[in-house]
Amino acid sequence: MFLPRRTFLRAAGVSLALPWLEASAPARGPAASPPRRMVCICTPLSLHPANFFPEKGGKDYALTPYLEVLKDYRNDFTVMTGLAHPEIDNSHDSIFSF
Repeated sequence: MFLPRRTFLRAAGVSLALPWLEASAPARGPAASPPRRMVCICTPLSLHPANFFPEKGGKDYALTPYLEVLKDYRNDFTVMTGLAHPEIDNSHDSIFSF
């Protein structure tokens, strides 16, 4: 398939301008809150649950050894449990249900 040079250059120019347009958006519009992010980590064989998951739920849970490292960011993340799939055992294959 043949792509004309002008078409290629026009598309390249637009793709180079997109990050600039996104970066300038807050300057043009009203101040918005930062976007929320979600990070999920699947570590079926390299995490000791007793050292990661708090024993007591709620906002004032006691930090576990793994979470102690993140104590300065405690109000910025949530630890969730009980997300296991009943048909998948703890093995390398559990990554497929993630």
